[in-house]
Amino acid sequence: MPTDNPNELKIIGAAYGLARVTGQVIALVNRTTTPQSLSVMASNSVFGDSWPGTAKSLTVVYQYGNGAPQVGAVTENQMLSITGRPGEALASEADTSSPLLTVWGASYGPADVTSAVQGMIVQGDQSLSVTPNNTTFGDSWSGTVKSFVIVASYLNQVPFVDIVVENTPYFLKYRPPLQIVSAFYGLLDVTAQLQSSVSRRALAIAATNAVFGEGWPGIQKSLDVVYQYGDRAPQLAVVEENATLAIDYDASVSAYTPPIDANALNVVKAAYGLTDVTPAVRALIANQKLNFTADNAALGDGWPGTLKSFAMTYGWGPSELTTLLVQENQPVTVTEPPTARAQSLASLEGLMANGDVLTVQTGVGLYWKVGPTGQILATAANLESCQQFTVGGVTAGQPGITLQSSDGTYVMLGSDGTLHTGGTAQQAAVVVPSLMSSGGITLSLVGGTGAPFIAVDQNGALIASSSYSADFASQFNLRMTATAAGFENHLRAYTGMSPAELGAEDFDPLLTQVVVDLTWGFFVAAGLGPLMSSSSGVPQSGVIALLRANTRASAALDTLVSAVKNNPEASLTAAFLAFEGVIWDERLMWPIFRFIANQIKWWMVAYVATTVLVKLAIVPELEVAQLTVSLAIWAYNTTNDILAYVNSGGRAPSLALSAAGSGTMTGAQGSEPAA
Repeated sequence: MPTDNPNELKIIGAAYGLARVTGQVIALVNRTTTPQSLSVMASNSVFGDSWPGTAKSLTVVYQYGNGAPQVGAVTENQMLSITGRPGEALASEADTSSPLLTVWGASYGPADVTSAVQGMIVQGDQSLSVTPNNTTFGDSWSGTVKSFVIVASYLNQVPFVDIVVENTPYFLKYRPPLQIVSAFYGLLDVTAQLQSSVSRRALAIAATNAVFGEGWPGIQKSLDVVYQYGDRAPQLAVVEENATLAIDYDASVSAYTPPIDANALNVVKAAYGLTDVTPAVRALIANQKLNFTADNAALGDGWPGTLKSFAMTYGWGPSELTTLLVQENQPVTVTEPPTARAQSLASLEGLMANGDVLTVQTGVGLYWKVGPTGQILATAANLESCQQFTVGGVTAGQPGITLQSSDGTYVMLGSDGTLHTGGTAQQAAVVVPSLMSSGGITLSLVGGTGAPFIAVDQNGALIASSSYSADFASQFNLRMTATAAGFENHLRAYTGMSPAELGAEDFDPLLTQVVVDLTWGFFVAAGLGPLMSSSSGVPQSGVIALLRANTRASAALDTLVSAVKNNPEASLTAAFLAFEGVIWDERLMWPIFRFIANQIKWWMVAYVATTVLVKLAIVPELEVAQLTVSLAIWAYNTTNDILAYVNSGGRAPSLALSAAGSGTMTGAQGSEPAA
């Protein structure tokens, strides 16, 4: 959570009495002084009375720049002043593989007890157990019932604030990241709602219509949840309507090892009413297919007299999981389309611009060249002997391009069904490059009969007569050199801005960093770190303009900032990936990647397809398990940068800082996040 500015006052967490007041304290920081400062009266008139009849204390855990966290605490009706006393440098967490529990600050009444609490952490399981009382911490406020405030975090999680009353036992333990894989309440998919309710990597939620809505009127419902901690095996939790679902980490659960065979039907978990019917469903698999009726005859009757729902989470081999939901007595049919993955295509529209130079490489490594008769052959052994083509014909909203050879003529489809140079602009073949779910690139021609994909025949000639099949005829890699004029014009075409307007707006540097995280940082987290590790000189204002020029993308950015502000300690990886999904849906992913990749002069499109966009944006059923850790860290770092933006007083157009919750608490652990 440190920042580079040693004069910036960062509020990590704050509490007054039994209320978390982090947001209110943030709003009271004086950003005009150097260093920034805070002067606030610990009073009910400022923070409200969360503990009537009891004298309260105000605790603020803060840091300056990259200084160590510090604690300021005063009793009710006293003034707390923080005027710039930077702590020593904050040590970096070098070993990011260890499950670390960090105590940023703690107070007992007006006393700073951080060191004592840090010494109570059990290193073996990263847990903390303490009963705050005078025996444990001494009596710093004689004759007054005190509150115990702790601001803590797990590795790669935003700090949270907990408050308990004197003599109330408090327990905290480390948990790996918690992912809600699927959740159904009756016939409602409530996965996103449960994921957003995760607090400190645990979950407790009431299974009621008031919480989820009435999705199945008149029916007693069940809440079926499949969840996964880190790399542990997915687990199933089921409760009846009006009961409370509780999920917590169980270290005894083994690691998850999905089937290696990509054609194997993998039923991870299945629930029928209140019963885990996973073994029964697995026994019904025949020839890697399921075909049965979700009824008592097939699955047993574990909830007599109640109309039940059947929910199943499954996948194919090691692929990303998907879900199925039906009510009792409905058929369950799962058959893998034999060519579904191979035939999944996504356009590369938005990646190329007029003037780009393109070299085409076949999947076996040979490059395109021009033969003696003008016929294009995939027989060049290296880049020195291949043909470079100039991209043309790029039109906004259209996926096709034309290819111009070095002699000035265009690639066209000859009468023999093969590709030739020698064509005019009017005769040019319109080529559509698309991503395959396997990570390769296929090329097709506009205007042909059927689905004429370009293939390499036995003589090395490029033909355009193969049919739309499971394996296609050929896969290609595109090596590109993008012209500066091309990408600048391309970016302006998407923003609708002139060159002067593109860089004219004075963007908030902290918001700029957030956009860097959501663009450059996303690609790095998704697998391009070794190739995109440079962080110098990227003109990110253009990317902000790109997002702000698109209504839906701009709204998604504001919503994400709001979500982080309201509940930053939730597991937000899914929310960040949902934002990337909006970028993809709005056809902005490729322009953003193009804009960033141009800064480091790196192009190898098939590699990008394989490691990033195919896995995350195009075919979500493909495996992303190997990216879980890097994406979680990316979401954590982005969360902190969004909080820094909010903490500085910046806000997206639709946001306004409001006071943090002022609800009371009488001894249970709280859930309001710190900043």
